[in-house]
Amino acid sequence: MLRERCNAQEKFEVVEAVIQGMDLQEACKQFEVPEDRVEAWLNAFHTAGKRSLRFYADGSLPTVEQVEHSAQRAFPYKLFHRVESACCFFTAQFYGKNDVVHLNRVGVKNVTLVDLDKKKLEHMEEIYPETWETVVADAFEFASAALAAGKQYELVVCDPYSGMASEVSFEKGKLFFDLASRFFCSLYTKPMFEDDLGDLQLADDPIQLGRRLGEFYGGEVNVALIAKRSSHLDGIYWVVIEKKL
Repeated sequence: MLRERCNAQEKFEVVEAVIQGMDLQEACKQFEVPEDRVEAWLNAFHTAGKRSLRFYADGSLPTVEQVEHSAQRAFPYKLFHRVESACCFFTAQFYGKNDVVHLNRVGVKNVTLVDLDKKKLEHMEEIYPETWETVVADAFEFASAALAAGKQYELVVCDPYSGMASEVSFEKGKLFFDLASRFFCSLYTKPMFEDDLGDLQLADDPIQLGRRLGEFYGGEVNVALIAKRSSHLDGIYWVVIEKKL
């Protein structure tokens, strides 16, 4: 007997079963749900996934226009309109909608995308300019090797998972700071201002933040911009450090 109603968990379970390879009719029989209902749930799941650039079950890829449509608007791309080279780390999860798509928008010619997700990077090669480079590598190892080889980029962007933000910007932040010749743009969380820097007001004070960051990077640091990008974890920010030429 087919059920008239299913809760959210049951819907998820049947959709997940089909996505993982179970025959649709078998799934409907096992979960006692009509085919047309499961097909509707699958369609809704695929549509929502594409909208957020999380899921492309049919193997298709988003276009640059689709990435731009879902792009995060807080990225300070106007600061980088004259940048010629950039290196972006932790960037493949959402096809670069947080940062990379904006660099394409302002015409940065030479961009290197570094991530451990080989498949996503291969997808990004098809979306972004052929002149751009993708590198499957650990961010810290790549940055260390690049510095050892005397390499620098005008702009370095780090967009790690929020749980890694402190490690990227503070514990090992000097790696990325030194790799940038003009701008270092990185993700910060509000708890970082409190736990790592000891003053919540630093989120609103670029001058004082620059002084504190100088302790991590060694020397004078100019914070060009602090831009709130979301309310997750009480606040997620882009912090842009500009070096003197």
